[in-house]
Amino acid sequence: MCRTTCAVEAADDDCDTTTDEDCPPCNDACEGAQLIEGNGEWMGTTAGAGNDIVPGCSGSGAAPDVWYSFVLPERTLVWFDTLGSSYDTAIDVRSGPCPGVSRGCNDDACAGQQSVWFGLLEPGGYHVVVSGWDAAAGDFRLRFQAIPVRGGDPVQITGNGNLDHNTAGAGNEYAGSCGGGDAPDVTYFTALCAPRTPDTSTCFRAETTFDTVIYWIGPDGAELACNDDATAGCAEAGRSILTDTPLGLGLSLLVVDGKGGASGRVRTAISRW
Repeated sequence: MCRTTCAVEAADDDCDTTTDEDCPPCNDACEGAQLIEGNGEWMGTTAGAGNDIVPGCSGSGAAPDVWYSFVLPERTLVWFDTLGSSYDTAIDVRSGPCPGVSRGCNDDACAGQQSVWFGLLEPGGYHVVVSGWDAAAGDFRLRFQAIPVRGGDPVQITGNGNLDHNTAGAGNEYAGSCGGGDAPDVTYFTALCAPRTPDTSTCFRAETTFDTVIYWIGPDGAELACNDDATAGCAEAGRSILTDTPLGLGLSLLVVDGKGGASGRVRTAISRW
């Protein structure tokens, strides 16, 4: 008999450390979804599972599928991927009680046959379904990342360029290790298929009008880098520069903040993308 719950590290069909082809995966049905708690990776298989739903991005929709659940206590930027899986995957993120309503679906991403989905979700309960293109099935690796988002919706950074914003009237939601805990702030985010090390700068005479603080936050909530006043590479006082910030695969959050309650117009340049 199959179990109805799984250990997080389980990857065999019935989650008992042995392969049993007569038994479907233990998270075969929505009601037996495996709970995701915190950022991490989960190994699994769709081999032997049933076909419960037809994701809108899955071709014929004949592939078997398995279910995971997660709960968000606050507005959260979420990332799922199946990079490194053994077959052509499809993933479907769904909200509400089983089987839920699709919030987004992805078949192929990052120049391959694996899947990536990311988006800003409101507090509540969700499911993610791991399926396949047409009737594809096999072993997969599911990665989950989440960064709580406070204040306004973050804007995605997709390459080199200038980001113009006005922090006046925004909330004071974040604080960096080098400052910014008492000023309005705005946020941007990256969703990366591979690591990058960009430069970030607010070093502009007219386009930036106040003493800035900038910092990057990783998917685990840890600060990656922070700068208040640039000591080199900028002729303007009170401007900020970060170089070679190590952004990993998936999500990162950029906060543009102020020093001593300062706010106003700010241009943030992204380079060496």
